[in-house]
Amino acid sequence: LSDLAQSDNSRLILSRSTVETDEQYPLLVTVSRTAVDANPNRLRVVVESSGLGEAATNQNLELFDWTAGTYQPVDTRVIGPSDSSVTTNWVSNPARFVNPTTKEIRCRIHWSPNSSDSDRIYAGIDQVRFDVTL
Repeated sequence: LSDLAQSDNSRLILSRSTVETDEQYPLLVTVSRTAVDANPNRLRVVVESSGLGEAATNQNLELFDWTAGTYQPVDTRVIGPSDSSVTTNWVSNPARFVNPTTKEIRCRIHWSPNSSDSDRIYAGIDQVRFDVTL
């Protein structure tokens, strides 16, 4: 999965043929990287992805907050079948998203159908990047 570091049109393809209506996250990926410093001044996430199907797909990005011990939402949007790049806003208090010991930054991306009549879901990820400034 190191290929996700670059935007190179080499995608990680995810699919699910049956989606139960009570499932919170039918497709979910967690990506982590190691920061160079545990106390960055700024942090944002860049994700290049597509829905890969005929129907639109809900995409949610969350960063793990090491202080609170939970994931915090940083972006929610509907994506279509064409590649699109999402750059989140710079997060407030970015040090909370960097593990103080290991310097790990963890992002969870999950997708769900955008309509209740959809029983299939597809997603393709080309890039996940963390922009960190000290």
